[in-house]
Amino acid sequence: MNESLTRENRIEFFETENRFYALDGGHVHEVTPGSKYYLVILEVAVAHPDYPKLKKKYEPGNDLVYGFIHDYLSAFNQEADVVDGRLCNCDGDRVAMVGESTITSRERDIIRQISEGYADKQVADRLKIATNTVITILKNIRKKTGATSKYHIVSLAAKAGVI
Repeated sequence: MNESLTRENRIEFFETENRFYALDGGHVHEVTPGSKYYLVILEVAVAHPDYPKLKKKYEPGNDLVYGFIHDYLSAFNQEADVVDGRLCNCDGDRVAMVGESTITSRERDIIRQISEGYADKQVADRLKIATNTVITILKNIRKKTGATSKYHIVSLAAKAGVI
């Protein structure tokens, strides 16, 4: 199991049968009011830039926590994020991490294309998306990873084994 994906400060959340769970260090725990997982979600929700929107949409307490999980912690899986003993995303792919940041499959596709020497326009054409989408995604990756350029992103991704 990839230890960097299952250490204590990396928690994945999922829902099944209208109950919420956290995967922490390879162990599944139900998210219930007062649990450390519940408090982690509450802390993240309150610190999130969209908190004012959440506050208008959901009542404080459980509604806010569960609403935040539903709206911001990705689409829920029906099964825990573990396949063959490895942490995975909801599609069963291994979670790609650069430092503390999760890299989506679309981001990984773009990074891979950049690493092969393609320009932004060429990447867009190859992936059948707009050039501005490629530029925006690269900007978001730089922001969340602390990279200073798209080539720095490629370097970080290569070191992390993402590409």
